[in-house]
Amino acid sequence: MSELNSGPIRLKNAAAPASSSSSSSKIFFVKHLLGTIGAMNPAAARRPGGSSAVLRLTRVLFLAVAFVATFMLGSISRDYTQSELGHDQRSACREPRELQDAGRSALRPTAARSPKATTTAMPLGDAYPHDDTYTRSGCKNNVRALALRADAWLRAAFIPDTRVLAWSEHATAQEYERLKRFQLIYGWGGKNFSLVATALRLLNTSANRHMFDDWSERWRRQRRRAPACVACAVVGNGGILNGSRLGREIDKHHYVFRVNAAMTRGYEDDVGSRTSFYFFSTNTMRNSLGRYRKLGYTSPPNTPETRYVFIPDSVRDYQMVQAAITNTPVAYGRDRSKLPPTFFGSKPGPEKFKMLHPDFSRYLRNRFMMSSRLKGRLRVIYRPSTGAMMLLTALHTCDVVDAYGFLTEDYTRYSCYYYDKVKHAVPFVANHDMKLELALWARLHKSKMIRLYMGKGD
Repeated sequence: MSELNSGPIRLKNAAAPASSSSSSSKIFFVKHLLGTIGAMNPAAARRPGGSSAVLRLTRVLFLAVAFVATFMLGSISRDYTQSELGHDQRSACREPRELQDAGRSALRPTAARSPKATTTAMPLGDAYPHDDTYTRSGCKNNVRALALRADAWLRAAFIPDTRVLAWSEHATAQEYERLKRFQLIYGWGGKNFSLVATALRLLNTSANRHMFDDWSERWRRQRRRAPACVACAVVGNGGILNGSRLGREIDKHHYVFRVNAAMTRGYEDDVGSRTSFYFFSTNTMRNSLGRYRKLGYTSPPNTPETRYVFIPDSVRDYQMVQAAITNTPVAYGRDRSKLPPTFFGSKPGPEKFKMLHPDFSRYLRNRFMMSSRLKGRLRVIYRPSTGAMMLLTALHTCDVVDAYGFLTEDYTRYSCYYYDKVKHAVPFVANHDMKLELALWARLHKSKMIRLYMGKGD
């Protein structure tokens, strides 16, 4: 399955919210304030003999007390919301009872919007710039050709020439204005234009514009003619890979995609050793390093062929790519440092980095991941998992996609991750819809758009 290191957000038990005592005391205080407001009737100062000064003073006190009461009510509301949507940093492999199924048909993706609706801009921004980079493939039976023969839902969802990557060309005020109304990975809302533009302007090489920037060069070095089809192995971190002995098969692909805690040392027989693309956000990368350091995971993959693909969900990602390329410390924020970051090796050049475009992330949500969570209070935190973003990126760039280590219908047979020392159940957390992702992988496999590894009997 795909890694859940974006800081899984679990629903707290509403019967006993963490801030209940604090909220109760606030409610008690507000009741007294409201009583005071009731007693402070400005009309009383208008009785015969009442002075204008007393009237003015009474009005001022009345407004002040009303303001304090309003503020306290807002604080109570925030306390309640935080108790309902607490950020739980416990092990991601503890399955919360609250989200096991939620009584919905979890194995059926919500119907996608039709491609005819691509001019609709609100409220989800279902309009996307085009890029024909990956549609010019000479591979006859590629993913895009298979999509045309898939079921009606997939045919409607799939736009083969959607722009995938962001680079220096997009560092404009006009582009910022267009995208600033979208939050999280879907746009630039809450992110300073100067920061975004500075980071993007560093992604100014041809390698930043194309996923497979070394395709021609690698075959030229081998003095061989390039194959017509680009074959990709997309490797999640699911426990289904433990004992699979698929390492050699995975490494034979032209490109190997990995995500988050992409441990290979000691697991080569099962998951291979190569990493062509490492997908992450700064948050998921740092969470992975902190959580699995004891298992020997001390840095992301770092080989000459490795490219680092940012899924930018906060200002931290724009800070990190800027610091890495310029070989300078992160100046401020949670990742502030005295030395340049070393996650990506010593003095990596801009050609080592790629960044998913917010339009592409929004397209994936709108067309493939329209979870029921978007209709409720979880909409402000919901996003596809990092592994899902990786697999769907491969679906839109590779010609042939083989997926390993992702959720299958018999997921309860396996531990959460292939490197677990003790079996842990697969979690279902509030900010991802893993059952929806499971259903999508099965659907893509059935349509032959991907080949999904489904266990030793596959």
